[in-house]
Amino acid sequence: MKKKVLLTTAIVFAISANVFASPQKLDYTQASNAAIDLGAVISPKIENNDLNSLGVKLDGKTSFYGAVTYTGEHQDAIQYKYTENKADGSVTYGGVTASADGNVKAQEVNFICKINENLLGFVGYTNNKVSIGSLNSTTNGAQIGVTGMTKLGKNANGWLTAAYGQKITSYEAGVGVSLNKNTELNLVYNDTKYRNFEYSSEKFNVEAKGARVGLTFAL
Repeated sequence: MKKKVLLTTAIVFAISANVFASPQKLDYTQASNAAIDLGAVISPKIENNDLNSLGVKLDGKTSFYGAVTYTGEHQDAIQYKYTENKADGSVTYGGVTASADGNVKAQEVNFICKINENLLGFVGYTNNKVSIGSLNSTTNGAQIGVTGMTKLGKNANGWLTAAYGQKITSYEAGVGVSLNKNTELNLVYNDTKYRNFEYSSEKFNVEAKGARVGLTFAL
């Protein structure tokens, strides 16, 4: 039972920051055909009552995300995202508390289609690899989503994204502020539920939510 609790905790820690590392918007590449996103997921809050009842305590750590977007001739785009998530935590079982740090290397590839000036659609594939010591777990699945965008003055824009997949459900709100012709500051709030993780034939969901801050560089 203790081994099961530790593995479950590792999975939760590892996905403490979302796979949706950057907003889905083609404004990135108006000045060129490619863009890079770099930023931080700031100490996310993790909610799962079942794991809490097992004595799991979670302390999300600020982590890294990145993305590369390439836009074609008709403003459709393909995007690759990578997120490495880490967290400190502990598990209390039988009166004994043990530390249990976790990590995940999360990747996704999305094809983004511009529907009109204020709406994007996307389909993609996600892969999450969770590890703690010699224990590992991997989930894969397709997703589909939409992003609505609007101008917020001369140098800013806002967006709302909703996505549903075989393994995740995600919502995101963000504001991008142009710093210069090729650089944008992004302030984001993301809420993602990871569904149907499995260990010893038992499935569970984990919800992670929190703020992000990053930069987009048009190339």
